[in-house]
Amino acid sequence: MAAIPVRPGTLRRTAEEIEQRTGLRIEIIGGTLLMSPPRRGKHPVDPREGTWTLHTHARDGEYQGVLHGKYGEPVPLPAPLSVDLDTAGLPLYAPKR
Repeated sequence: MAAIPVRPGTLRRTAEEIEQRTGLRIEIIGGTLLMSPPRRGKHPVDPREGTWTLHTHARDGEYQGVLHGKYGEPVPLPAPLSVDLDTAGLPLYAPKR
C-alpha cells in the first residue's frame, strides 16, 4: 500500500476524497485531517494512550471488523483507497491523573 501524500494546499481535496470513498466525515482543524468519531462514541485515535483504531467492513450502518495499532504503526486503509496512513507524527498527550 502507498501512503496518501497530504501536503499544505491539498488538505481539502484529500478530505473530500476520503469522505467520498469511505463515507466517514473528515474535518480540517488547525491544518490536520480529523475523522469524526463513529456513532457509538468510539474514538479512532487515543492521544493519551498513543493508540489508533480502524473500524472496517461497514454494513447496514454497523462496522463488522476492527483493527488496533499504536502510534508509529501505519493505519492500513482498505480499498478503494488502499493506502497506509503514517501515524508517527501524531501528538501524544500526558496521561490522565
